[in-house]
Amino acid sequence: MSACNSGFAAAPATREYAPMATIMASSFWSSRISRIWLRWARSSISCSAGMARWSPNRESATAALKRTSGVSSLSAATSAGAAPSYRTLVGFAAPTNALANFTTTLFQGGTTSLRQTFSVPAGTTRVVNDILGDLFGLPPSTTGSIFVQAPAESRVYALVQPLGLGSTVLPPGAIQLPTTLSEALTSVAASSQRPLFVDGLEQSIDSTRGTRWLLLLNEVGGASGVVNVRLYEAANRSVPIAEKDVAIAGLQELQLDTVFSVLGLDAPDRRKDRTNVQCVVTAKSGNAKVSASAVAIDNATGATQVIALAPSVGSATPSISLVTPVITTTPAPVPRRRSVRH
Repeated sequence: MSACNSGFAAAPATREYAPMATIMASSFWSSRISRIWLRWARSSISCSAGMARWSPNRESATAALKRTSGVSSLSAATSAGAAPSYRTLVGFAAPTNALANFTTTLFQGGTTSLRQTFSVPAGTTRVVNDILGDLFGLPPSTTGSIFVQAPAESRVYALVQPLGLGSTVLPPGAIQLPTTLSEALTSVAASSQRPLFVDGLEQSIDSTRGTRWLLLLNEVGGASGVVNVRLYEAANRSVPIAEKDVAIAGLQELQLDTVFSVLGLDAPDRRKDRTNVQCVVTAKSGNAKVSASAVAIDNATGATQVIALAPSVGSATPSISLVTPVITTTPAPVPRRRSVRH
């Protein structure tokens, strides 16, 4: 594994694992990775090696065979309740018939970047148990956006592991990896003018029970913009109970902790227990391409679940125009006349 050209010192080497079946039986992660891999490791991503300074918008001549995937890096929550720290496990799987080169880049503040490039032999998987610590030599509190480039035939998957207190072991959660070509992005561009939805958010006035919800926003296109975040009550998907415009810079990751608090619903006159709240994220201005993930944290145990927002409507249509209905007028049927017999 080589260090980046900017002089960043090489981080401690991580182990390379030969065949996938071997790693499944060896560690705390193994039993969970085998179950989650088939469901969640679907994103094909790509790599473009040898670039002095990489950007998701700068693709090589073989861009048709390449994709770029973003990996969310979850920071410890600052809101009241159990607040575990996190580490992100990332698996890099090469295709069965060819060696694969993976380039992983960490952007901090959209300007400073650290990059690591390595190769994985054909038919094998390299597992990095802590991408910030093992690959970049950084503490878990580091914030930034992580992008991975690799051949389209390869696979990349990610799990977030909450670190419990003492001997408490918390289950990992799968992270969906949006690519720069994913439909789960919102942008002002004509081809991406779509809201992203998620249902089932909760708000609890007691920080010792229930769950609290964070919202992760990731810009993957290298451009700045503004997104609108709305929350809808379960009984009314037409008028939002709260909304806020959020500015995001190119390649930036924002963590709204909690989304209810950031949108003003923790104020004394508005705070209450809520269930089945819908969250909608829509690009409003600029050229940003944004993915969004909802993060549920159990207030008592710290168990964490990550849910990607998707461009599909939930139980009802919110007050965002998706489809213009076409009303057709059908002429009334002419009544049949009966003949009169004399």
